[in-house]
Amino acid sequence: MRSNFLKLIPTIVLTAVSHCIFAQSTLVSGKIQDEKGTLLDFATISVISTQDSSTVKGTLANEHGVYSISNIPFGRYILKASLFGYKNHVSKEFVLNSDQQTAKIDLTLQPDGKKINLNEIVVVAKKPFVERKADKLVVNVESSSLSTGSTALEVLQRSPGVSLDQNDNISLQGKSGVLVMLDGKQTYMSNSDLATLLKSMQSSEIQTIEIITNPSAKYEAEGNAGIINIVTKKGKMYGTNGSVNSSISLAKITRANTGLNLNHRTERLNLFGNFNYSRNANLNRLDIDRVASRPGENVYFSQQSGNESHGNYYSFKIGSDFFINKNQTLGFFINNYNNDDKEDSHSQTAIGKSFTQADSLLKAYSLSENRNRNTAYNLNYKIKIDSSGQELSTDFDYSNYHKKENAQYDNSYYDLSGNLLNTPFLFNNNSPSDIDITSIKIDYVKPFKNGYKLEMGYKSSWVKSDNNFKYLTKQNDEWVNGPGRSNHFIYDENVNALYFSLHKTFKDFSFNAGLRAEQSNTKGHLLENNNVVKRDYLDFFPTFFVTKPITKSYELSFSYSRRIDRPRYTSLNPFIYYLDEYTYNKGNPFLNPQYTDKFELNHTLKGKYIVSMGYSLVHDLIDNAVILPDTTNNALYQTAKNLDTQNQYYINIYAPFQLFPWWNMTNNVNAFHFDYKSADLNGQNFRSGNFAVQYNMQHAFTISKSMSAELGGYYVSALEYGTLKIRPQYSLNAGLSKNFLKNKLNTKVAVSDIFNTFEQRISSLISGLDYNLTQKHATRLFRFSVSYKFGKNDIKPARRRTSGSEEEQNRL
Repeated sequence: MRSNFLKLIPTIVLTAVSHCIFAQSTLVSGKIQDEKGTLLDFATISVISTQDSSTVKGTLANEHGVYSISNIPFGRYILKASLFGYKNHVSKEFVLNSDQQTAKIDLTLQPDGKKINLNEIVVVAKKPFVERKADKLVVNVESSSLSTGSTALEVLQRSPGVSLDQNDNISLQGKSGVLVMLDGKQTYMSNSDLATLLKSMQSSEIQTIEIITNPSAKYEAEGNAGIINIVTKKGKMYGTNGSVNSSISLAKITRANTGLNLNHRTERLNLFGNFNYSRNANLNRLDIDRVASRPGENVYFSQQSGNESHGNYYSFKIGSDFFINKNQTLGFFINNYNNDDKEDSHSQTAIGKSFTQADSLLKAYSLSENRNRNTAYNLNYKIKIDSSGQELSTDFDYSNYHKKENAQYDNSYYDLSGNLLNTPFLFNNNSPSDIDITSIKIDYVKPFKNGYKLEMGYKSSWVKSDNNFKYLTKQNDEWVNGPGRSNHFIYDENVNALYFSLHKTFKDFSFNAGLRAEQSNTKGHLLENNNVVKRDYLDFFPTFFVTKPITKSYELSFSYSRRIDRPRYTSLNPFIYYLDEYTYNKGNPFLNPQYTDKFELNHTLKGKYIVSMGYSLVHDLIDNAVILPDTTNNALYQTAKNLDTQNQYYINIYAPFQLFPWWNMTNNVNAFHFDYKSADLNGQNFRSGNFAVQYNMQHAFTISKSMSAELGGYYVSALEYGTLKIRPQYSLNAGLSKNFLKNKLNTKVAVSDIFNTFEQRISSLISGLDYNLTQKHATRLFRFSVSYKFGKNDIKPARRRTSGSEEEQNRL
């Protein structure tokens, strides 16, 4: 199968390329450079008619200093290039006609002779918190005072269309299956471990968050809801510069973090690094009422529990870009995230014939210690083959994730007078995990003179997940292995992918069509009983985008993509993880991957108002939060199941307004309807779904040149999400920012969840299962942060490198 797969894709690509020579359009392209030949990024290029001096079209040079402008009417023109810190440059006149439809014009800019120092500039304007770009929504984290002292997970939760459930699982536009990436690389982590990582990251580390709801073929096919890419900071200025930051958050618990960012750049070398430390703490209250139905009687369980956790989180990133020459760059970086935390939990469960008539109490105590180590290495190389934009990039990545968890539990039964009814039941969960991930990736870009652009690439990844879970009970003061409850589970996965994507802009519309093929080979091995589950399959994932300007201020676009979500590694492990005698989690080794077909129609008005309407159909939906009764006793367990289908219809409205020169408002409304179906879920025909609305708003106020304020809010209505019903959630946040010392020193104060309203209330939709949960975290926090920028701040023409590796780390 693999050989046929490798033969098939080049055939498809060559067939597509052979059809690329059917339409001609005018094209002006070239590069922008200084007197030394250094390419200059993001210069403004204008096409000016020599007949009436009007500006016909314009663009920005990309990060490589290359520009291209297509579909220019026949005529006589000049080009004007401008860039901050340089003199404007005007080209010689050129002509476009039926005989001469293309022109290649390189422009050389000269410094204006003025040395610009950032410390002497007072910047009044700043990027909005949310920007809409061609294929994604960009959240500018640094632009928001509400993000001060926040973790990456908290910033995500305040981003448009993003929400979290009771287990910190991330959903986008109401859908699970989000592929979360760090600097374009997957994390390959379980939901809980990914949440832990994002809690350890501070907002001061993050530059932007990119939300991509319908990715092209270049991106991995993983993630039916889309991709969230967290882009961390990296210095681009010449010289040595950096910043230090610190913040403290106060409530019933105290959190604190501090960080250091450093960058040193010369003509040939860029060195960058950061270090962050945080002391985290959290309080959580969890109440569960449920009824266990048994023949002839019902047993009622009313559980009240709470836990307090404290942890140390620290991370660092170091890297370097070596500019071999103006066309070649060699780079590497190391990312490391660590956390050590302890969690103390206690619960009391009243058991009886009704919620008001208990006859016994189960008191459970647990103490867990967790240690996580995650280190990723990357080596990358990029070559710009010619000035037209043809380039080749390669990436090699290796990462290791190590987790060690040790939890001890004490379960004791009491009568209503407080007398002990039996010997306390003591048990221990010891669950070390090791995951190794290796990948290699090659991307190639080739623009053609007739305006077509071809992108092709290859990627292979290898994952090995080793999980040795031990369940121990205490007998005669000795910890002994619990028979039938411990297991050793090894999971191996290899995915090989090839893709191509073809882009073209015509006079009246532009399109992008692509195809990605992925061959998956998986093997799950449960060593205790030598049970092996093996799967090999080949899938094709087409993508298609077309954009048509209707008027100068109104644009219409349509997109289609097919995507896959493979089961998370921990979801496949059949290990039973006990919380107490009546509550546990259980994996499912027979989970199938889920497949999604997604259609989306976008309306863009004046380049900033966006209305997106879409439909998606999911087959074999993976629901990771199915709560079922154990028929052998009165226990309840959570597991993952495949539901037959999920249908979603949605409309998303993004509308920014400037109410006054000092008051900007951003609104994001997402309305959607879900329909879930499963012919056999725990022996019954299951169906759920409803209409729901999610609303995010952000108000930004400019008080003075050095002071600004923000007010942000979040609301989501009641939602039927798979087998669960989630009650409405809402919160309000506020922040204030002030700059000192010519913008070198920045101070921010903020309060999250001002009225302490955010909590999660969940019930089961499975027939015959009476289950209600209420969970409340410490969400109202008062934050204060301070940051200071130091070092050389002279603006120079820095060359920017975009990472050649676009996707590497997210399931576990």
